[in-house]
Amino acid sequence: MRERAKGPRVAFRAIAIAGGLMAAWSVGEVRANRARVITTDALQALTPEGYKVAKHIPWHTGDGDQDYRVAAFSDANEAEPAKPVTILLVGWNGRWTVHDMVRPHHAPLPGAPDRGAPNYFTEMSRVRVDSRFLILLRTTVFGGGSGSLQYFDFYNVRHQKLVLVKSFSHGRMEGYYFALHNGAIFDADLDCRRGERRGRSFVYTCFLDVKKYAFDGTNITAIGSARLHERQGPWFLSDSYRFMSVERALDKGEIFGEAR
Repeated sequence: MRERAKGPRVAFRAIAIAGGLMAAWSVGEVRANRARVITTDALQALTPEGYKVAKHIPWHTGDGDQDYRVAAFSDANEAEPAKPVTILLVGWNGRWTVHDMVRPHHAPLPGAPDRGAPNYFTEMSRVRVDSRFLILLRTTVFGGGSGSLQYFDFYNVRHQKLVLVKSFSHGRMEGYYFALHNGAIFDADLDCRRGERRGRSFVYTCFLDVKKYAFDGTNITAIGSARLHERQGPWFLSDSYRFMSVERALDKGEIFGEAR
């Protein structure tokens, strides 16, 4: 009888030990993923002159106990921003310090005005591409009128540097050609081809050439393509493709079988 009584006690003790180990592992995991909070004063001290903080996000690199944050800054002049959007990689090692600074698409020639560099911050987030994570920065170049250019930039952090992995861009009426869907990147270009002549005009064939991209840990590369909304019509057929959404087509399963 005594020997039988030991069995449940031993089993209970083993369960208790296992439970304690799991609890300790869980606490350790939470601590490992907990991002250090950066104060408003610390951010203000790192803010470039004439800028304001647009957004900042934590970034985990697996480099020991080093904490990182990626901060985006935009022109403090909200009415007519002229300064290019700036992003900083800051790290904690007893205090917050700047490891890298990048001004996306900013490469001015001596004495020349900045053109092409985004002056409006749209959004920045940590996104999953396949089984890995990248920083997706969305910005806009706008100088008045109806024209604008939207950038969709993917950054990674390597050796305490912000590295541009891949950039996509579209005009104001084609911004929806880009999509991040189910952990994959999709981007389209409008393709219109002139066909046979009918009467005094030609027949055009248009479609969105949608490419699917994957991230292998180093590069973002195209792994497939599909034609979306292929149509025939007159030369102004291309106007009907304005503001078309690749995301909506993916949701409906019209291409790549990507329906949610």
